[in-house]
Amino acid sequence: RVERGDPFTRPVAAVTFDDGYRDVFEWALPILRGKGIPATLYVVTDLVGRSDWQIHDRLYHLLDKAYDAWKDPWAGLTRLCADADLRADEIPGMRAASRNPYSAVTTILPELSQAEADRLMDVLDAQVGNGTASVPRTCTWEMLADMQRDGFTIGSHTKTHVWLAQETDDRGFEEVAGSKHETERRLGEGSDIRRRQ
Repeated sequence: RVERGDPFTRPVAAVTFDDGYRDVFEWALPILRGKGIPATLYVVTDLVGRSDWQIHDRLYHLLDKAYDAWKDPWAGLTRLCADADLRADEIPGMRAASRNPYSAVTTILPELSQAEADRLMDVLDAQVGNGTASVPRTCTWEMLADMQRDGFTIGSHTKTHVWLAQETDDRGFEEVAGSKHETERRLGEGSDIRRRQ
């Protein structure tokens, strides 16, 4: 309908999933397949098939541990940022977001380059340790190919999940183009475009 310019007669929705987590393959795919609902999965290509933290998951995990130890979250965040050569009070909305780890992550990450985020997480890791948390697993390329055959669109979501607005133009281009190239190399040309059966 969109391609033909036809209006919709009832509300519509698009089903998308970010980051390429394996639980989409294990849980969502069977349900969506059974109901005939198409969906798109955007993958962080450097993490496909690897057991490695995605940046937002790792920061949340570490901050959640830190919040358990901090009596005053704002004071803890301020010290943490200072130790990482950052200033918490220069991050818009940071004081209000300090109420819980999730709010803190969603406020901090869009303001940092990947290098700054890595530095912040290294300081946190030294302070609270990673612990025994299990790393969320991602799909393998074989799983993604199976999903594509079942009607999923597989799209690229950068190589390493950086916040593009905080990176140089060259780094941003490499993240986007490199991710798209790898997705197409592994899954075929036009893998970002739903294949018509």
